[in-house]
Amino acid sequence: LVVELGRNSQVTHVAVAPGVPAPAIGSRSFDVDVTQLGHRISLVTMLAPSPDWFVGFADRATFVGGQWIDSVTFPLGNYDAGTDSGSAFTSGNSDTQPHQPISGPDDAAFAAAVAQNPFGTVTITKIGTEIG
Repeated sequence: LVVELGRNSQVTHVAVAPGVPAPAIGSRSFDVDVTQLGHRISLVTMLAPSPDWFVGFADRATFVGGQWIDSVTFPLGNYDAGTDSGSAFTSGNSDTQPHQPISGPDDAAFAAAVAQNPFGTVTITKIGTEIG
């Protein structure tokens, strides 16, 4: 994914961070520098041990209506990459052929997991000041 994003001329920076260790109850915090020309943030992370479930969001604006946002919190989107046919979160790899489109909760195990609790939330908070 990092290589693919690096080839995209619209992507200005890619960062990789360690995950939250099992049992995956916790949080991660990291700083992201943005500019008015590059003010959108995207994030994706896998949900281990599933081979193809992930959470994320794309193109969240941090500069809206000529102003930097102070803070926003929202749930992460829950997705099934459609590349594995395992019947449960801990199923071994079972390649889906042909691969299916990335989707929301299509299989029963994924839908049940999403219904129990959101997989995560993200808070974007302005911590710096404008320079220049």
